[in-house]
Amino acid sequence: MNGLLLAVFRHRLYPRLIQAAGLLIYLGLIWFALGVFTPQGMPPKAFAQKHIVTLLLWGGWLPLTILATVFLGRIWCSICPLELVNRLGDRLGRTVFGKRASLPAALRGGMVSALLYSGLLVVTVSSKFIAVPHNAAVLLSLLLLAALATGFAFGGRAFCTAICPASMLFRLFGRRGMLALRVEAAKAPPAGDARASSARGRCPANLDPARLGDSSPCTLCAQCLKTGNGQDVRLTRAMPSTPDDNWEDYGWAATVFAFFFTGFALNELFQNWNTGGRHYWRIPSEFAGLFGIDPASGMVAALWSMLFVPAALWLLIGLAGRLSGVGASVKEVWKRLTLPLVSALVASQVVRAVTKSSQWLAGLPGAFEAWTGRLASTPWPFPSIAAASTTGGMGKAQGLAQGAQGKGMALGLLSQPVLLVVTLAVAVLFLWFAYCEAKALRRHGRGVAALSLVLSVLFLGLLVLSRLV
Repeated sequence: MNGLLLAVFRHRLYPRLIQAAGLLIYLGLIWFALGVFTPQGMPPKAFAQKHIVTLLLWGGWLPLTILATVFLGRIWCSICPLELVNRLGDRLGRTVFGKRASLPAALRGGMVSALLYSGLLVVTVSSKFIAVPHNAAVLLSLLLLAALATGFAFGGRAFCTAICPASMLFRLFGRRGMLALRVEAAKAPPAGDARASSARGRCPANLDPARLGDSSPCTLCAQCLKTGNGQDVRLTRAMPSTPDDNWEDYGWAATVFAFFFTGFALNELFQNWNTGGRHYWRIPSEFAGLFGIDPASGMVAALWSMLFVPAALWLLIGLAGRLSGVGASVKEVWKRLTLPLVSALVASQVVRAVTKSSQWLAGLPGAFEAWTGRLASTPWPFPSIAAASTTGGMGKAQGLAQGAQGKGMALGLLSQPVLLVVTLAVAVLFLWFAYCEAKALRRHGRGVAALSLVLSVLFLGLLVLSRLV
């Protein structure tokens, strides 16, 4: 298997051929989504599940990419079309400017990526903004321009490693990925050796593969494999139970990401859990009623789920850790517990990815039929996609979605018993990971190990309970 991987990664067309094809699809998604808005009276999510672009993006690409990242590592970054655009901007910038300025140190730590992705989560909870095809097209266009401009101004794959909203997501979610850059110690150049700077110079991201403490910054572009510096890519037999990284490899960007993702994960969990959801939303509903605000308002959901809930939980975690001797300060407790908490959050997103892809992809045949019907009735270059998208073929899909909601059905490729089995399997797997990570944390004391394990058990238990009750 490792030999086959090396052959693929070292091939001169990898990953450019895949990226070029992906870029054409990327531009096609933008083209067919621009100007398409949710029909009046139809929920944005229901329409998104029936429109070919948003269905492929949020029901296909995003869940499957999260699953691939959790189990394989940053494999998507290896073939992402935006990396190709970033590289094209880099070449153009070198032609125009020659040597460019480096990305400021304040922007290289991943905080920009963490804040951008957290902002998208807040907007998603408050307004379902990106569920509207036109808004999704605008987002894709902005990312395309950002990748080109960042490459032009700074080079060094600055967009992929520091600016891309998904960069910190992929780094943290791919901590246990089986596919990662491994360097043979015997071939690693010693400190001060000229070959070390040579290897770093050949890395498009300006990394030194032989000196990486962990492999999360690496986007698996395979350029170092093609330059003969002794690097190796291996597919391990199993996911490592305890990753070889530390909080210092990510910094406060990881904690900020974990803070907001805690709120998002709990919002998703209780939003689809009738029994627990009644209790979860009781407090914000009461306060909204006092101030005359609609309890179903997106603003209420965003403030409660993305600000008050994670703030309260992280404050309680910090105080509990401080009192139990986990750290000398609340900040120290947060540092030591960030990565274990992220591991528990990853488990919830694995279950969510399977559930979401099952529900959304069930509507792919109908969405594809509606899309091809619109193409057949609209002359090239399809100037009326926006007008045609709200009619012609969507009525049947809209009626199906509304009928399913009215009957309380959950259309999907997988049955509820199968999803329950998946949830239990994921919970058991990540409970084992939590135990192994807790053992590794014993170097900081028994308190931090016990608290990290308790928090993981509580969250994973809540995840399983939401499927049972």
